Amino acid sequence: MMKLRHKQNGDTIIEVMISLAILMLVLGGAYYTASQSYRNDRDSQEHAEALTIAQSQLEELRVIGSIAAGEQCIGANLTPSNACKVNSSDTTIIGNGSQCTPYCYTVKISKVTATSVTYSVTQPPPPSAAPPVDLNTYDINVTWTAIGGKGTDSVSLYYRMDSIS
Repeated sequence: MMKLRHKQNGDTIIEVMISLAILMLVLGGAYYTASQSYRNDRDSQEHAEALTIAQSQLEELRVIGSIAAGEQCIGANLTPSNACKVNSSDTTIIGNGSQCTPYCYTVKISKVTATSVTYSVTQPPPPSAAPPVDLNTYDINVTWTAIGGKGTDSVSLYYRMDSIS
């Protein structure tokens, strides 16, 4: 005749709960790492797209030679424009009222003058009565809404055109 044992060889509920807690910590850490990786990748991609847009505007600025004070970007057919929204999908200038898909960048080209430049101790600023000095330098700034809609991000390029005499 065989004797039955009353001792159980299974796991207790406490052991199962501890195992589940450890599993949840590991999975939570993996999720956080993956989401941060995605965020960093998207941020790098947005900066690369903005830099491409700024460089194309710079090349177009070099071709036309200058841009008037009120104009903020260079549109189709090398025409200065105030419609400075750019689709990330094709990097073409679209109207300010148009919808951008999937992401929208805003381009602004402004002329840098001596009054907007920071001077060092060895190079003092010009007298305040003097008119702004034309440095023939342009600031090409591309801004967009940052990941998650929290604030804005931007890329700026400065370009000084050489005078041809």
